[in-house]
Amino acid sequence: VLGALIEAHALGIVHRDLKPENILVTHRLDEMDFVKVVDFGIAQVLDPGDRRQKARTTTEGVILGTPEYMSPEQIKGEPVDDRTDLYSFGVVLYEMATGKQPFEGATAPHIASRHLSEPPMPPSEMRPDLPIGPAFEAIVLTALAKNPDERFEGATQK
Repeated sequence: VLGALIEAHALGIVHRDLKPENILVTHRLDEMDFVKVVDFGIAQVLDPGDRRQKARTTTEGVILGTPEYMSPEQIKGEPVDDRTDLYSFGVVLYEMATGKQPFEGATAPHIASRHLSEPPMPPSEMRPDLPIGPAFEAIVLTALAKNPDERFEGATQK
């Protein structure tokens, strides 16, 4: 997934709807588990001179994306960049490790509100029955930082 994001981001493309349904694992030639990131339908191409741009809307005040996986800046309609996709990937990693999303709710606005205001429960606390290592947990929690400046700058950062 990070390889696909590296390529997209190098082209100035922010996916803006990264979620499990848009991550396919398939076979390709000799590769048994080749990962494809699909459905760039609401992707945004960034101007090379301005790597952060305001989120596109369909009508005034309507933000595109899947609330369970949207970054706080995307929810607020603020400028987006590569770190927006890294936040969404953090949600995917959290869900892979725990079997649950970090922010659940009965309605899309409730879920969005939790993304904006609540810190995620550390995966190891969500699932103390699983051996979730501290290094992995640190990666997930960094990806889920509310402030994009506190996240990884890009998919290649260690």
